[in-house]
Amino acid sequence: MVFEGLSSLALAAVTSTTLDAGSQVLDLLGSVVLPGKVTGGLVSRFVRRAVRLGIWRRLRPESRALLLAARCFSVFRSPVAVSALRRAMLEVWLLMLRGMTLLFGVLVSLRDPCLRLSGVFGNVAKLLVVGISYLSNPPAYRYTAGPYVR
Repeated sequence: MVFEGLSSLALAAVTSTTLDAGSQVLDLLGSVVLPGKVTGGLVSRFVRRAVRLGIWRRLRPESRALLLAARCFSVFRSPVAVSALRRAMLEVWLLMLRGMTLLFGVLVSLRDPCLRLSGVFGNVAKLLVVGISYLSNPPAYRYTAGPYVR
């Protein structure tokens, strides 16, 4: 998947954990960013946003077909269909710049114990600020060995 490759690159850049932790980070990010109930209107908004931002071409063909077919339905009751749609919508979200900054915000917050204790995971705006500040720093000033170690 596209976003699993992105998460492995981000994890390699920030921490030295395994891909199992990468799926946990994606699940945490999906629970923060995506709404609880998936409807046809929500899927339609994600499709329009992906086309408008030029992300639609970079999506996997399976995700594109699933999102296009799901626009016709109003409510999804199958847990398997809902989880597949949530993964496809998370893939769209991570291909946007805001999604990538949120991913880096989650990774840096997991790495830094001070941020973890401050309860930054419940607030999307704080995660966005942490991700933007991490990506705005030059690579020489980004901490990789631990918090505040250069």
